[in-house]
Amino acid sequence: MYSHPTAIVIGAGLGGIATAARLARAGYQVTVLEKNATPGGRCGQLIRNGHRFDIGATLFLMPDVFAQTYADLGERMEDHLDLRRIDPTYRIHFADDTALALTNNLNDMQAQLEAIEPGSFGGLLRYLVKHYGNIGHYFQHPQLKAAFTFQNMYLGLSPFDAPATYSLLQYTELADGVWFPMGGLYRVIESLASIARAHGVEFWYRSPVKQIKVAGNRATGVVLQNGARLGADVIVANADLPYVYRDLLPDQGEADRLERLKYTCSAIMFYWGTDQVYPQLGHHNIFLAGDYRGSFDRIFQDYTLPDEPSFYVHAPARTDPAAAPAGHDTLFVLVPVGHLDDARPQDWDALKAKARSTVLDRLSRLGLSDLEQHLKLEVSTTPVNWLDRFNLAKGAAFGLSHNFWQVGYLRPQNRHRRYRNLYFAGSSTHPGTGLPMVLLSARLTTQRILSESGQPRPVMVMNPLPA
Repeated sequence: MYSHPTAIVIGAGLGGIATAARLARAGYQVTVLEKNATPGGRCGQLIRNGHRFDIGATLFLMPDVFAQTYADLGERMEDHLDLRRIDPTYRIHFADDTALALTNNLNDMQAQLEAIEPGSFGGLLRYLVKHYGNIGHYFQHPQLKAAFTFQNMYLGLSPFDAPATYSLLQYTELADGVWFPMGGLYRVIESLASIARAHGVEFWYRSPVKQIKVAGNRATGVVLQNGARLGADVIVANADLPYVYRDLLPDQGEADRLERLKYTCSAIMFYWGTDQVYPQLGHHNIFLAGDYRGSFDRIFQDYTLPDEPSFYVHAPARTDPAAAPAGHDTLFVLVPVGHLDDARPQDWDALKAKARSTVLDRLSRLGLSDLEQHLKLEVSTTPVNWLDRFNLAKGAAFGLSHNFWQVGYLRPQNRHRRYRNLYFAGSSTHPGTGLPMVLLSARLTTQRILSESGQPRPVMVMNPLPA
């Protein structure tokens, strides 16, 4: 009697779900083990009193990568996601209260850029043609440099430490657009989890893993916190890679090595529901510090909250009215901060209070002076919460850093060196962080599993974004 190969996936984040679905479609009997009550991980959702928040990612970039994932699972993305292009992509607010709306409309961009730095529109055009170069080749004004470099924070990187090739992010936004799925980014999680279940994937929630069992050069199964034991032919860890080595494997040497690597920043988050709408805010809003470089030094060198922090505000009801009750607003605020560091302990409750006060003060200058009086809902998180809820090492919200020595071949790979049937997917392994990269991670990991198991790979057909 034919027996299907078995796989256990640890973690129901985006990478875990996409890997599980691909393996199930290839004939595996797959069980996903998730410590929390719902799927999604950092791409989760919070719903309170009619207010709907994406708790982590809010930017839908590189839609062709998402379309590829759905196509590989025998689906069409447009049958699952109702995508809306966001334009302007951002409203950037500088410390002197001037603003810049990044838009795909080149006529509008020309007027805005020329008002800040005469001749800079030509720099934008050259940048779009040769986007891999250093931003200083194209703009001289510090505000424009900031406007085209803050996107490195998507990777948890300081713009002053990021390789110049990461300007691909900014090019991608302008060329391919910034999108939003109606229902929020969590619609991606819901749809992929539904597809995975249709292929036979079994999800076990509230089922934290205590240990990965190994014997010789193989992983034999897992032990859950409740003592239950499960065996499998293949194990894929979608949990944060440093956590897997430190807490789930008998590999202290590798855990110590990962501990010494560089990590991305963390974030203090506020999820606010208000009883009135604030039209001064667009869908995506960036508020940049006056001491742009100094703020990043405080984050990445001192591992703390900058004296004058930059921050991001997401107002999804601008595009999707269902994100808030009628006449109310749903606001998501992200303040980048340093990750946890045992050598420099921080009073995160005090820093959260300082961040909150700073955000409210800065928003009041935009005309939201009564915001605090109209807050009817407030939920907040600090790096400590990122560590506790998602097992993110050091509370680093984006996982391991993407500096030069931790990308490509130098990044932790997607299979354990010794345990040949233990694989990894997610932001801290190859190729990196961000939703598109995590989906690519799931694809590459699945292909490697199928190749090394001697099974034929499923047909992978590109399904481009519809016009």
